[in-house]
Amino acid sequence: KEYCMSNFDLSDARALTSSQLVTAPDALQPHFKWNVQVPLDWMYLVTDPERTQASVEGIVTDLFGTNTLDSEKRAEIVSSLSDTALKARKNKLLFTFIFPVQLEDNSLSTCMLFLRWHNFAPTNPTMQLADNAFGSKLDYQHRLSRNGVEYASFSEHIKHSETAAEPSMWNHQTFTPVPRSTWACLVAGSTPVEQLSKAMQEIVIRMTESLRFFPDVPA
Repeated sequence: KEYCMSNFDLSDARALTSSQLVTAPDALQPHFKWNVQVPLDWMYLVTDPERTQASVEGIVTDLFGTNTLDSEKRAEIVSSLSDTALKARKNKLLFTFIFPVQLEDNSLSTCMLFLRWHNFAPTNPTMQLADNAFGSKLDYQHRLSRNGVEYASFSEHIKHSETAAEPSMWNHQTFTPVPRSTWACLVAGSTPVEQLSKAMQEIVIRMTESLRFFPDVPA
């Protein structure tokens, strides 16, 4: 079976800050200016508990229309996306984007792309911290972004048994310490389809490469 996903050409992207999207009220983010570019063909999942239901219903309608799903199937998909939003909120993710894919058994699953901030105050995060935390992960390496910021990238494959309720996942993540600050930015993506793993990794790297930080400029 063939799958396709945007290669995330940055000409087909938009620059965003958190002020342009509805985010969960307890999601962490710094008080300085920053922005990131995200792909246009992903759907934004609102994780603010007061708006999640409307967001999920809107996504399902955009994907399937109003009459193509029976009520049981629609409820199943709504429940799955609501669970995704709940997990994102618990993990204090700032941005959560989803990309629907159909699995080999014809069930619907989602690729996920998210951004999270972490404050290490009173210390400044370093690449040594990344080495200690993630150095044993698959494909761990240091990279230098086109904006001159050093970051770490790594991957992992979470394999579930064939009888498990959840599919196996291929995860890719980056960790970027922001110079002259106590903050680090984490970008991550996951896919339940092995054929999309490489594309998912490229999206995460390109999204990370697009990050721009202005630690001396208030948000």
